[in-house]
Amino acid sequence: MVLFLLGRRNIRKKRATDQNCNSGFCCLKSVYFDFHEHGMDNIIRPSGFNMNFCDGECNMQIETNDRDALILQDRINHPESPFRRRLSCCIPIKWSSVEIVEFRNGTEFNRVLENVKVMECGCVI
Repeated sequence: MVLFLLGRRNIRKKRATDQNCNSGFCCLKSVYFDFHEHGMDNIIRPSGFNMNFCDGECNMQIETNDRDALILQDRINHPESPFRRRLSCCIPIKWSSVEIVEFRNGTEFNRVLENVKVMECGCVI
């Protein structure tokens, strides 16, 4: 399987939803994950974090002069194409980690949860 990265949206480095997703295009949206609401009471700090997610439509315009790519693009974008909505996906392309303090066996431990926070979204086919 070959994935082609079509585009990236620049995400400003702020904590809350800071990208305008009203356009309907692929963008980063914020959602708060509360550890205690999910039964993870052993985690002392933080109480949760903005884990974020990707949502929206992907523009299937491929900027190229390659004849085969342009023919493929034309077939994908045809109104009756069964691939039109299936080939492009708005997915996370950049992740970050979250540092937590958890309580185990009467002791506090520092731990890093790797790649749990979505930082940037992109469109792939």
